[in-house]
Amino acid sequence: MPVSQKPRHVKRAVPKMNTADLNRRAFLWTGLGFGGLIAAGVGYDMAFGARPPARISGESLLTPLSKDIVFGTSGPVMVEYASYTCPHCAAWHQSVWPEVEKRWVDKGHLRFIFRDYPLDQASLAVAQLVRSLPKEQQRAAISKVFATQTQWYVPGAVGARATELVEHRVPALLNMSPSEARQALRNSALRDEIAGLRLEAERYGIQSTPSFVLPDGKKSAGGASWTQMSAQIEQALKQRP
Repeated sequence: MPVSQKPRHVKRAVPKMNTADLNRRAFLWTGLGFGGLIAAGVGYDMAFGARPPARISGESLLTPLSKDIVFGTSGPVMVEYASYTCPHCAAWHQSVWPEVEKRWVDKGHLRFIFRDYPLDQASLAVAQLVRSLPKEQQRAAISKVFATQTQWYVPGAVGARATELVEHRVPALLNMSPSEARQALRNSALRDEIAGLRLEAERYGIQSTPSFVLPDGKKSAGGASWTQMSAQIEQALKQRP
């Protein structure tokens, strides 16, 4: 995109994407991609030729969207941003998440929203597969993918190679047929939707995974232990308006 061209932006409440958004997504999913941009230290201005959109509040990210993967049916909202190839995310989902689910989500005290924050092409591909499943299967798929991360993820694989590895290894874990997996990975609208989740998170200042928006709108970054996360959630529930 020419340096002089300034992207137009839409409010978060309207999930439709304008031309500038799609241009940015095309840039991010080709060439270096998200992971390469981060590793190369390329900033928003250099990558897109424009200043980043206005910052948004954490509270605005707590509004559930129709495309969200939601755990629980009642209670204040907490949001996680995670990448399927992030080992810290996998560790958190296997050690801390079960306790969070049992203590707050299952008892109706918290609604937990999982949103994708893909760090590389492989995590994007897995996100497309998971989100192509029926809604009622997506929650279990998240846990399954994180629990088997070392079986399908090859660190260092990028671009088409990363997608190819995911296509050959992940669908069977999710009980998807090869044709269903190919269709999911070719879904450009879904790919753009997933990219949009990360771009919105960046407007709040989220730059790593796992990151959380607590019920009071404050941010928590890093794979907190159960003791740390428990204290953060309790404090957030007390301080929320």
